Amino acid sequence: MPQKILVLDDEENYAKMLHSLLEQHSFLVDSATKPEVALRALQEYGYDLVISDYKMPVMDGADFLQKARQINPDLPVILVSGLMNTPELVKVANMSVTLVLEKPIDIEHFLSHVKRFVQPLSEDEFHRQKRLQSAERDAIPDEEGRSYVRSYPTGSRYVADESVSMQMFLDEVWLSSREQAHLFLRAPAGSEFELLLREVSHWQTQPAERLILINVANEVSPGVRAQLMTPEDGLSSVVGVCGYAHASYERQEAWVDVFRDAAESFLFVHLVDESLFSDGPPPINPELKELLLEKHSIWPPLRERWADMALYAQRLLTRYAEKSASPESAELSGNALSVMFRHDWPGNYRELADALRRVVGLTVDGPVSGRQLASIFARNGLDAHLGAVPSLKDFLKAQQSLLLRDMLHGSGEPLDKLLEQLGVDALQASADSQPEDLELIYPDLLNPPS
Repeated sequence: MPQKILVLDDEENYAKMLHSLLEQHSFLVDSATKPEVALRALQEYGYDLVISDYKMPVMDGADFLQKARQINPDLPVILVSGLMNTPELVKVANMSVTLVLEKPIDIEHFLSHVKRFVQPLSEDEFHRQKRLQSAERDAIPDEEGRSYVRSYPTGSRYVADESVSMQMFLDEVWLSSREQAHLFLRAPAGSEFELLLREVSHWQTQPAERLILINVANEVSPGVRAQLMTPEDGLSSVVGVCGYAHASYERQEAWVDVFRDAAESFLFVHLVDESLFSDGPPPINPELKELLLEKHSIWPPLRERWADMALYAQRLLTRYAEKSASPESAELSGNALSVMFRHDWPGNYRELADALRRVVGLTVDGPVSGRQLASIFARNGLDAHLGAVPSLKDFLKAQQSLLLRDMLHGSGEPLDKLLEQLGVDALQASADSQPEDLELIYPDLLNPPS
């Protein structure tokens, strides 16, 4: 039997992140968000290593450790915690905890410890074991503990489907694609539309590299009309359609006429921005909007799919690092992962790809740091609010806020106390102040040298 790891963390996003991280390094992993569920899994399946959070409601890490050791006295247990005081550390030490690690974890350090107890599989063996698991456990539990049977083809090539919400969405797309010529997807801005089109093409054993992408805000071109009338060899029959929010009624109607006359072999996948479902005068034909409201699949935002994000991040970092000839930047440091989790990702996959591409360009030596990633988010935020390149003052304030937030996270002190320790005048700060509330601590930086 191959060795296997159980991850327990009451924060579902963190459990998904660790699960995905370990699987990316070819470890077999199960995860749970409730200690009682983890204990039942230990009793039923047995594991070679448990990685558990310490601060959990109902049953903390020490109580869980005690009960887990009753099931398997020799079980290695790694506890991961944000902050543990001395009595807590003494308590788990007396219970012979295997190892205690602090959040945020350092990925390289974390994986080196995991390998002390469980060996990763070869890539081929890992995928073989995953297929066996899928065959044995065809019912996939969702966040509420319910189960459903995944029907779409396994082994996603383009779209990350580590999260249950994405698996459910892909199931809807798969079932609809077998029954309908037109699929309507209600999606947040920046979703990975082109990757999904390639995935659907792959399901249909169609060429996935040559796609027709139509923006209905553009005029109908004779070339595209001809392609839709007479399919070309080597061209996917999956057609992506977007741009409704920026198209006039006349353009929308012109394209609808083209779709109506297209060859029957085509499958049209319509990406409908969430803004079209808002109240007020519709920027879309009312009859089409009524149809969309009746029948569409809802694309889950990236901020609810941490496991998918982790997989995308690794793919993108690897790609960008290869292009930049900086292989060290293909990894995220532990504090960079924490910065990713705190960010809301309003731009979804497109924002993730842009942020990682830019941060790899900034990384010269070693893995991507949290400070570098946060600086990218700060610049994006300033650009969005100012509508232009930020002023020097705005840029310096953003960098000051990032630095202070990093220091606050490490010290645990309120902002006014931290400033006192730094020897900075703290008159403008209180215990409740945030770094963003402060004016520049060193305004002389704005004065040109004489």
